[in-house]
This record gives sequence, structure tokens and C-alpha cells, in this order.
Amino acid sequence: RGGVRVTVGDAHRLNPFHYQADSVIDFYMKFYHLEVLDMEARRNVHFFTSFFYPRLIATSHLSGAERHSKIDYEGVRRWTSNVDIFSKSHLIIPVCNQMHWTLYIVVNPDKVSTWSPKPN
Repeated sequence: RGGVRVTVGDAHRLNPFHYQADSVIDFYMKFYHLEVLDMEARRNVHFFTSFFYPRLIATSHLSGAERHSKIDYEGVRRWTSNVDIFSKSHLIIPVCNQMHWTLYIVVNPDKVSTWSPKPN
């Protein structure tokens, strides 16, 4: 579900001193989720794509008080309509800010006490 398209040009970005494209980041996140984590970990961790965070903070189309909140919950509501994020132990969110990538890891303390991620 939800394949990631990576081009030859994207592959060249893996060389040193190149900025990473969102497609490369999304590919690695998908690879990690499907190939590195075991089945239990896959059930307990939710990976968002690199497009989630920019959409969450995109407020140019909002007005008034909604725009001042700086978070567009309605804009990402459908992104989690098929997933109960509160049942997950971890939410993984890749964020690009001023050409630097950061990985936000949101931890649900109630779920961590009973499970911790283990690679295959």
C-alpha cells in the first residue's frame, strides 16, 4: 500500500554533499517500516510521509483565529482516518526545515511500557 516513486535523479542525491529529496526520505521510511521492523513493531508504529508536516502547518488558506493557531488539523484529518494514532506507541514524522531533515518521534507513554521496537 502506498508505493514511493524514486527516480535515477533521486538516487544521485544519496552521494555526499547532496540535499535529500522527499521521495528518498519517504522511500527509506517505507523500507524501514516494511523490511526492518518486525510484525509487532509495524502494528505499534505509524510512519507519516514527508508531506504530512508541511500540510499540518499550512495555514495560508485559513482565516481569523484558525490561522493564528498555526496548525491546520482539518487539513490532515483524512491522513489519519484509517489509523488510530492513539493506539500506537510511536508516531514517526519526517520534517524538512530550511533544507535540513529532522525526524520527530512522538511517543505514547501508555503504550511504550508494554512494547519497545526491535528490528528483525
